[in-house]
Amino acid sequence: MSAYNRPSDLPDYERPPVSEVVLSIQFGSNPQFQIVHAGLYWNLIRDHFPNVSEQTPLAPAFEAFSTPLIETVPFQVQGFVTPPFPRFWFESQDRAYILQLQQDRILFNWRAISNESVYPRYETLRERFLREVQRLVGFFQEQKIGALSVNQCEVTYINSISFGKEQEDTARLDLVTPLWSDKARNIGGLEVERTLIQTVFVLKSNQRPYGRLYVTFRPAVQTVGFLRPVVQLEMTARGSPEDGSLDAAFRLLDQERGAIVRTFADVTTEEMHRIWSRTDVVR
Repeated sequence: MSAYNRPSDLPDYERPPVSEVVLSIQFGSNPQFQIVHAGLYWNLIRDHFPNVSEQTPLAPAFEAFSTPLIETVPFQVQGFVTPPFPRFWFESQDRAYILQLQQDRILFNWRAISNESVYPRYETLRERFLREVQRLVGFFQEQKIGALSVNQCEVTYINSISFGKEQEDTARLDLVTPLWSDKARNIGGLEVERTLIQTVFVLKSNQRPYGRLYVTFRPAVQTVGFLRPVVQLEMTARGSPEDGSLDAAFRLLDQERGAIVRTFADVTTEEMHRIWSRTDVVR
Protein backbone atom coordinates (compact mmCIF):
# COMPACT_ATOMS: atom_id res chain seq x y z
CA MET A 1 0.00 0.00 0.00
CA SER A 2 1.49 3.32 -1.08
CA ALA A 3 2.27 6.17 1.33
CA TYR A 4 -0.42 8.78 1.89
CA ASN A 5 0.17 12.52 1.73
CA ARG A 6 -2.20 15.26 2.82
CA PRO A 7 -4.15 16.70 -0.16
CA SER A 8 -2.93 20.22 -0.89
CA ASP A 9 -6.46 21.63 -1.22
CA LEU A 10 -7.65 20.72 2.29
CA PRO A 11 -8.37 23.54 4.76
CA ASP A 12 -5.75 23.68 7.50
CA TYR A 13 -5.25 25.38 10.88
CA GLU A 14 -2.27 26.03 13.11
CA ARG A 15 -4.36 25.43 16.25
CA PRO A 16 -7.25 23.13 15.32
CA PRO A 17 -9.69 22.46 18.19
CA VAL A 18 -9.41 18.68 17.75
CA SER A 19 -9.67 16.80 21.04
CA GLU A 20 -10.14 13.24 19.71
CA VAL A 21 -9.92 11.29 16.45
CA VAL A 22 -11.19 7.75 15.88
CA LEU A 23 -10.45 5.59 12.84
CA SER A 24 -12.56 2.44 12.51
CA ILE A 25 -12.80 -0.56 10.20
CA GLN A 26 -15.73 -2.94 10.54
CA PHE A 27 -15.56 -6.43 9.10
CA GLY A 28 -17.70 -9.54 9.02
CA SER A 29 -18.11 -11.07 12.48
CA ASN A 30 -15.78 -14.03 12.84
CA PRO A 31 -17.00 -16.63 15.37
CA GLN A 32 -13.61 -18.35 15.19
CA PHE A 33 -12.07 -15.27 16.82
CA GLN A 34 -12.38 -16.06 20.52
CA ILE A 35 -11.38 -14.26 23.71
CA VAL A 36 -8.30 -16.46 24.02
CA HIS A 37 -7.12 -15.04 20.69
CA ALA A 38 -7.49 -11.51 22.05
CA GLY A 39 -5.04 -12.45 24.83
CA LEU A 40 -2.57 -13.81 22.30
CA TYR A 41 -2.98 -10.66 20.22
CA TRP A 42 -2.27 -8.47 23.23
CA ASN A 43 1.09 -10.22 23.61
CA LEU A 44 2.00 -8.84 20.18
CA ILE A 45 1.17 -5.22 21.04
CA ARG A 46 1.59 -4.87 24.80
CA ASP A 47 4.92 -3.03 24.48
CA HIS A 48 2.99 -0.17 22.85
CA PHE A 49 -0.37 -0.74 24.59
CA PRO A 50 0.39 -2.05 28.09
CA ASN A 51 -2.99 -1.23 29.63
CA VAL A 52 -6.02 -3.40 28.85
CA SER A 53 -9.68 -3.30 29.87
CA GLU A 54 -13.01 -4.71 28.68
CA GLN A 55 -15.86 -2.55 27.36
CA THR A 56 -19.36 -3.21 26.04
CA PRO A 57 -19.14 -4.16 22.33
CA LEU A 58 -20.33 -1.67 19.73
CA ALA A 59 -23.32 -2.70 17.65
CA PRO A 60 -22.73 -3.19 13.91
CA ALA A 61 -23.35 0.04 11.97
CA PHE A 62 -24.24 0.22 8.28
CA GLU A 63 -25.22 3.07 5.97
CA ALA A 64 -28.01 1.79 3.69
CA PHE A 65 -29.71 3.70 0.89
CA SER A 66 -32.29 1.21 -0.37
CA THR A 67 -34.71 2.11 2.45
CA PRO A 68 -35.61 5.47 4.06
CA LEU A 69 -33.38 6.71 6.88
CA ILE A 70 -34.92 5.60 10.19
CA GLU A 71 -34.16 7.79 13.19
CA THR A 72 -35.20 5.36 15.91
CA VAL A 73 -33.97 1.86 16.66
CA PRO A 74 -36.69 -0.67 17.57
CA PHE A 75 -36.48 -2.35 20.94
CA GLN A 76 -34.87 -5.78 20.70
CA VAL A 77 -34.61 -8.69 23.08
CA GLN A 78 -31.61 -10.89 22.42
CA GLY A 79 -30.73 -14.24 23.89
CA PHE A 80 -27.17 -15.51 23.97
CA VAL A 81 -26.04 -19.13 24.11
CA THR A 82 -22.61 -17.78 25.05
CA PRO A 83 -21.72 -14.36 26.48
CA PRO A 84 -21.11 -11.66 23.83
CA PHE A 85 -17.52 -11.05 22.79
CA PRO A 86 -16.36 -7.91 24.64
CA ARG A 87 -14.66 -4.87 23.15
CA PHE A 88 -11.08 -4.68 24.35
CA TRP A 89 -9.34 -1.38 25.03
CA PHE A 90 -5.57 -1.59 24.65
CA GLU A 91 -4.19 1.76 25.88
CA SER A 92 -0.76 3.32 25.56
CA GLN A 93 1.18 4.08 28.73
CA ASP A 94 0.15 7.76 28.65
CA ARG A 95 -3.50 6.83 27.79
CA ALA A 96 -3.43 9.11 24.73
CA TYR A 97 -3.76 6.24 22.24
CA ILE A 98 -6.29 3.42 22.33
CA LEU A 99 -6.47 0.38 20.08
CA GLN A 100 -9.95 -1.13 20.33
CA LEU A 101 -10.78 -4.63 19.17
CA GLN A 102 -13.96 -6.68 19.09
CA GLN A 103 -15.18 -9.62 17.02
CA ASP A 104 -16.16 -7.49 14.02
CA ARG A 105 -14.26 -4.24 14.36
CA ILE A 106 -10.88 -2.61 15.02
CA LEU A 107 -10.60 1.05 16.03
CA PHE A 108 -7.73 3.40 16.78
CA ASN A 109 -8.14 6.54 18.93
CA TRP A 110 -6.02 9.53 19.71
CA ARG A 111 -7.30 11.84 22.44
CA ALA A 112 -6.00 14.96 24.15
CA ILE A 113 -5.08 14.18 27.75
CA SER A 114 -3.91 17.66 28.80
CA ASN A 115 -4.03 21.28 27.69
CA GLU A 116 -0.55 20.77 26.25
CA SER A 117 -1.58 17.83 24.03
CA VAL A 118 -0.76 18.44 20.36
CA TYR A 119 -2.93 16.82 17.70
CA PRO A 120 -0.55 14.49 15.80
CA ARG A 121 -2.46 14.91 12.50
CA TYR A 122 -4.37 12.39 10.45
CA GLU A 123 -1.40 11.22 8.37
CA THR A 124 0.44 10.04 11.49
CA LEU A 125 -2.65 8.33 12.94
CA ARG A 126 -3.43 6.69 9.59
CA GLU A 127 0.07 5.23 9.37
CA ARG A 128 -0.15 3.78 12.87
CA PHE A 129 -3.65 2.42 12.29
CA LEU A 130 -2.60 0.78 9.01
CA ARG A 131 0.29 -0.90 10.81
CA GLU A 132 -2.06 -2.29 13.48
CA VAL A 133 -4.63 -3.49 10.95
CA GLN A 134 -1.92 -5.27 8.97
CA ARG A 135 -0.69 -6.84 12.20
CA LEU A 136 -4.22 -8.09 12.92
CA VAL A 137 -4.55 -9.54 9.42
CA GLY A 138 -1.26 -11.37 9.88
CA PHE A 139 -2.43 -12.64 13.28
CA PHE A 140 -5.66 -13.99 11.76
CA GLN A 141 -3.65 -15.82 9.12
CA GLU A 142 -1.18 -17.23 11.63
CA GLN A 143 -3.98 -18.48 13.92
CA LYS A 144 -5.98 -19.79 10.95
CA ILE A 145 -9.13 -18.00 12.11
CA GLY A 146 -10.26 -16.64 8.76
CA ALA A 147 -9.74 -13.58 6.63
CA LEU A 148 -10.71 -9.99 7.33
CA SER A 149 -13.23 -8.59 4.83
CA VAL A 150 -14.12 -4.92 5.39
CA ASN A 151 -17.77 -3.85 5.09
CA GLN A 152 -17.80 -0.35 6.65
CA CYS A 153 -15.23 2.36 7.35
CA GLU A 154 -15.66 5.21 9.80
CA VAL A 155 -13.80 8.39 10.74
CA THR A 156 -14.77 10.53 13.73
CA TYR A 157 -13.40 13.92 14.73
CA ILE A 158 -14.38 15.42 18.09
CA ASN A 159 -13.65 19.13 18.51
CA SER A 160 -13.87 21.09 21.77
CA ILE A 161 -14.63 24.70 20.87
CA SER A 162 -14.06 27.28 23.58
CA PHE A 163 -15.57 30.76 23.54
CA GLY A 164 -12.71 32.26 25.52
CA LYS A 165 -12.73 33.99 28.90
CA GLU A 166 -15.04 36.81 27.81
CA GLN A 167 -17.80 34.61 26.39
CA GLU A 168 -18.93 31.39 28.02
CA ASP A 169 -22.54 31.31 26.81
CA THR A 170 -22.60 28.01 24.91
CA ALA A 171 -26.10 28.80 23.65
CA ARG A 172 -24.48 31.38 21.33
CA LEU A 173 -23.92 28.85 18.59
CA ASP A 174 -24.19 31.65 16.04
CA LEU A 175 -20.64 32.57 17.06
CA VAL A 176 -19.46 29.10 16.05
CA THR A 177 -21.58 27.94 13.12
CA PRO A 178 -23.67 29.45 10.31
CA LEU A 179 -26.15 26.60 10.87
CA TRP A 180 -27.59 28.59 13.80
CA SER A 181 -28.91 32.15 13.86
CA ASP A 182 -28.83 34.51 16.83
CA LYS A 183 -32.47 35.34 16.01
CA ALA A 184 -33.45 31.90 17.31
CA ARG A 185 -32.37 32.89 20.83
CA ASN A 186 -35.59 34.75 21.63
CA ILE A 187 -38.30 32.83 19.80
CA GLY A 188 -41.58 33.31 21.66
CA GLY A 189 -39.83 35.54 24.18
CA LEU A 190 -38.13 32.50 25.74
CA GLU A 191 -34.46 32.46 26.62
CA VAL A 192 -32.41 29.66 25.10
CA GLU A 193 -30.42 27.75 27.70
CA ARG A 194 -28.87 24.99 25.58
CA THR A 195 -28.85 24.19 21.88
CA LEU A 196 -28.12 20.99 20.01
CA ILE A 197 -27.86 20.85 16.23
CA GLN A 198 -27.51 17.67 14.16
CA THR A 199 -27.22 17.64 10.40
CA VAL A 200 -26.81 14.54 8.23
CA PHE A 201 -25.15 14.84 4.82
CA VAL A 202 -25.12 12.20 2.09
CA LEU A 203 -21.66 11.41 0.73
CA LYS A 204 -21.57 10.70 -3.00
CA SER A 205 -19.00 9.65 -5.57
CA ASN A 206 -19.95 9.98 -9.26
CA GLN A 207 -23.52 10.74 -8.13
CA ARG A 208 -23.69 7.43 -6.25
CA PRO A 209 -24.21 7.56 -2.46
CA TYR A 210 -21.61 5.61 -0.52
CA GLY A 211 -22.03 6.93 3.02
CA ARG A 212 -23.20 9.67 5.37
CA LEU A 213 -21.57 12.44 7.36
CA TYR A 214 -23.12 13.20 10.75
CA VAL A 215 -22.42 16.67 12.14
CA THR A 216 -23.50 17.42 15.71
CA PHE A 217 -23.03 20.57 17.80
CA ARG A 218 -23.82 20.18 21.50
CA PRO A 219 -22.96 21.92 24.78
CA ALA A 220 -20.39 20.07 26.86
CA VAL A 221 -17.89 20.51 29.66
CA GLN A 222 -14.19 20.21 28.92
CA THR A 223 -12.64 17.78 31.37
CA VAL A 224 -9.04 18.06 30.13
CA GLY A 225 -7.17 20.54 32.31
CA PHE A 226 -9.64 22.76 34.16
CA LEU A 227 -13.41 22.42 33.79
CA ARG A 228 -15.06 24.91 31.45
CA PRO A 229 -18.10 25.03 29.17
CA VAL A 230 -17.40 24.29 25.50
CA VAL A 231 -19.30 23.50 22.34
CA GLN A 232 -18.50 19.99 21.22
CA LEU A 233 -18.55 19.47 17.47
CA GLU A 234 -18.61 15.77 16.58
CA MET A 235 -18.28 14.76 12.94
CA THR A 236 -18.59 11.12 11.89
CA ALA A 237 -18.31 9.88 8.31
CA ARG A 238 -19.30 6.27 7.67
CA GLY A 239 -19.65 4.31 4.46
CA SER A 240 -19.06 1.16 2.48
CA PRO A 241 -15.79 0.57 0.60
CA GLU A 242 -15.70 -0.55 -3.03
CA ASP A 243 -14.70 -4.04 -1.91
CA GLY A 244 -13.52 -5.82 1.22
CA SER A 245 -9.79 -5.17 0.73
CA LEU A 246 -7.57 -3.04 2.94
CA ASP A 247 -6.61 -0.87 -0.04
CA ALA A 248 -10.27 0.00 -0.63
CA ALA A 249 -10.84 0.51 3.11
CA PHE A 250 -8.04 3.03 3.52
CA ARG A 251 -8.97 4.84 0.32
CA LEU A 252 -12.41 5.29 1.83
CA LEU A 253 -11.01 6.43 5.19
CA ASP A 254 -9.00 9.07 3.32
CA GLN A 255 -12.09 10.13 1.38
CA GLU A 256 -14.16 10.38 4.56
CA ARG A 257 -11.46 12.39 6.30
CA GLY A 258 -11.40 14.79 3.37
CA ALA A 259 -15.17 15.20 3.54
CA ILE A 260 -14.97 15.93 7.28
CA VAL A 261 -12.22 18.55 6.96
CA ARG A 262 -13.92 20.38 4.07
CA THR A 263 -17.31 20.31 5.79
CA PHE A 264 -15.75 21.47 9.07
CA ALA A 265 -14.62 24.64 7.29
CA ASP A 266 -18.14 25.18 5.91
CA VAL A 267 -20.03 24.64 9.18
CA THR A 268 -17.79 26.87 11.32
CA THR A 269 -17.49 30.65 11.18
CA GLU A 270 -14.65 32.77 9.84
CA GLU A 271 -14.22 34.25 13.30
CA MET A 272 -13.45 30.77 14.64
CA HIS A 273 -11.07 30.21 11.72
CA ARG A 274 -9.13 33.30 12.79
CA ILE A 275 -8.94 32.01 16.36
CA TRP A 276 -7.64 28.67 15.08
CA SER A 277 -5.26 30.43 12.64
CA ARG A 278 -6.49 29.03 9.35
CA THR A 279 -3.47 28.88 7.04
CA ASP A 280 -4.85 27.94 3.60
CA VAL A 281 -6.65 31.21 2.83
CA VAL A 282 -5.36 34.69 2.03
CA ARG A 283 -6.41 37.35 4.57
